[in-house]
Amino acid sequence: DGRPTARGVAGVRVPFNIEHRYITVPDEDSKASALVSALTHLKPRNVLAILPDYAGVSAAAWLERLRAEGFADACLLHEAMGFPTRAQQADTVSPRRTADLLSELSHMRASASAGEAPLQRDGGDVSLAPLPRLLLTTAASARGIDLPNLDCVALLFCPLTSDSYLHLAGRTGRAFNGGVALSVLSREEQRRLGLFTSQLGVKIKQWRA
Repeated sequence: DGRPTARGVAGVRVPFNIEHRYITVPDEDSKASALVSALTHLKPRNVLAILPDYAGVSAAAWLERLRAEGFADACLLHEAMGFPTRAQQADTVSPRRTADLLSELSHMRASASAGEAPLQRDGGDVSLAPLPRLLLTTAASARGIDLPNLDCVALLFCPLTSDSYLHLAGRTGRAFNGGVALSVLSREEQRRLGLFTSQLGVKIKQWRA
């Protein structure tokens, strides 16, 4: 059912209908291909892939990896909102700014559904094109956002705490009967994830095709 659990130091809530899975890879360079392989089998509608805030590889470089592996329409979250930034600012957007963009996008789509004319922003029409199937962002920018139709969160790192894990995993499973939180981890990260199962009372099982 959709009842929430309140386990965790901060009483973080996450629906019971989220399925928790992980994949272990030998190194960071293997994460992109492992993620794409898993998503090919899982076939989610929409995926939010989340990088650590201080990733060794930039979000832009990660994006190119995902596109090379087959997700040609993968996009950085804030750029998918229709607000591209300069190249030197493309890797991250503040959580408050991300929330503002999502709120504006939600209003624009509601207006379009009601038959209203497209909203104007900075002198031009704002695009209402469908969001890409895979969006990429950082942990800080993902906090507090509520994306409709999101049925898969892919964590490309292991958060430092169990509450942080639940905050990020809880981005999915809201609009459907369930969702998947898939962690793609190195062996060192996988050992830390194992501690969360007892702390949270959540089963996090290894994913196999």
